[in-house]
Amino acid sequence: MKTFKGIFSFVIITAVLLSTYSCKKDTHDKDGIALVKISTVQVSHVESNNNYRTLNDMPHSGLIDQVKEISFNEDYNLVLSLKPISQVQKAQGATRGSSVLSPMEAGVRYRVLVFNTDNSYVDQKEFIVGKEGNTTGFELKPGSYRFVAYSFNNSTAIPEVAPSPLDGLSLSNISTSSALLYMNREVAVQGGENLLGLVLKHRFSNIILSMEAASELGRISTVKASIIGEPSVTMSLLDGTLTHPNTPSPVMFDFPILNLSSVTSTPTMITNAETAKLELKILEIALNDGPIRTDLANITDLVIRPGVQYQLTLTIQSTGITVGGNVWAKGNLAYVNGVYFNRSNPEETGYAYHASDYWNFASAESPLLPAMNMPEDYFVGLEAIAPKIPDVIQDPCRLVAGNNWRMPTLADFAALGNFTVINSAGVVGSFDGGQPNGAKTGFAYIYFNGVQAGSGEAEQLRFYKTGRKRFTVSNNISVNDAAHNFNDTDAHYMAIDGTQGVASANKNWQVHMPMIVDKVSGNTRNMLYYRLNDPYFSRDDRVPIRCVKSK
Repeated sequence: MKTFKGIFSFVIITAVLLSTYSCKKDTHDKDGIALVKISTVQVSHVESNNNYRTLNDMPHSGLIDQVKEISFNEDYNLVLSLKPISQVQKAQGATRGSSVLSPMEAGVRYRVLVFNTDNSYVDQKEFIVGKEGNTTGFELKPGSYRFVAYSFNNSTAIPEVAPSPLDGLSLSNISTSSALLYMNREVAVQGGENLLGLVLKHRFSNIILSMEAASELGRISTVKASIIGEPSVTMSLLDGTLTHPNTPSPVMFDFPILNLSSVTSTPTMITNAETAKLELKILEIALNDGPIRTDLANITDLVIRPGVQYQLTLTIQSTGITVGGNVWAKGNLAYVNGVYFNRSNPEETGYAYHASDYWNFASAESPLLPAMNMPEDYFVGLEAIAPKIPDVIQDPCRLVAGNNWRMPTLADFAALGNFTVINSAGVVGSFDGGQPNGAKTGFAYIYFNGVQAGSGEAEQLRFYKTGRKRFTVSNNISVNDAAHNFNDTDAHYMAIDGTQGVASANKNWQVHMPMIVDKVSGNTRNMLYYRLNDPYFSRDDRVPIRCVKSK
């Protein structure tokens, strides 16, 4: 009896399973029909190719960094940096290949068209993100099909297109005021249920414009800027090719928040021909509610590639003084609120600037900051610590906007020639008095005769007393700031090739460092005159950096 019940139960269960399977086949594979449903919808931008670093490597590609420098006034330049948004954004979402993927927002409408592989028309449907279940999928015979999808990334209904062959279909007069996304993919479908994931790529460029002022300049109170773009396009559904039937016109950037040292626009959509050279216009700019400038030179020859996201940054940077075959920054290198910049006033030095303008000589940390991490016990038994000061140290001047500046070499300092000393009374004399700490009068300095890099007018390249500071730093904060050791009688500066190694007599770390000691007077000395008699600098010493660049 027990055996009979078991056999009966097995027969019943088997019958139910067979019935269920039969129903499923009837629903999804009746007469060999395949049902294609949309499973996921994602969007992406074209990403940069990091194998290319210069325009010569990849001419007019729009996929590498573009940097330009234009004159702002006699004291400042505008440094433009146009960069495709980095692939590090992949960390913010799922990735596929080299693209950064993100889900399409709920409620956005998109249209999907189906064609045979010979481009003959099959079917089309409109879907709404998050409500795909409300739309019946595509019922097709098993085989290969071409799925074409597009969206304007909004909730407005998308009209049907003509049921015509794919190679004759296009979308006309698409406004660049909204996005345009597109996908073309061949898919093999099988009998039964098929789930299709869509990845639609942006066809318009997306640009964010930031305007940054070095911290000593204050806040940006007015800025108006535009870039040339085309008001509408036509897109071929066959391959997503864009054609531009209209005359390009300016597209304005919108800055929702002003009166900060760094202001950023909302994302701006534009479209242009694949290798068109565009023009950026700075129509108005003012600092600290001062006079509004309207006479700035336009920035031309920018390459914007369709479908790429860009960060466009304009940084106001101090210009320099040409001496000894190079352009020298007017003031010392500073790091404030995440920005590396050259100060425009050379007298901005001394203890008041110790946390932002005084740099450790040979830290292994990256990027290099003025106050690096130096544990309390770092200098115990310094003569036995390895590694030694590296032959080539990190160069924070390379982090100034535009990537044009670098730390000077000893040869650069030697090329400056002899200096003249102006004493604290304002006449040729001795290197007397203390450090200016920002004050513009009453302090001794040395100078070299040069010319303005922009105007060509005569100007002095000045170096004030800087001193050097030595104290332990942890997490970029001074541990014993009150008990710091600060020499304020000499002018010390840093050269990137100024390492000397270990002195056999005392085993202290030494550095060949351009400097002016307090005793120097007259006008027959150069900045390397006393360098062989330097005091022994150790790795926690911090001194200023004056950046230099080629003419």
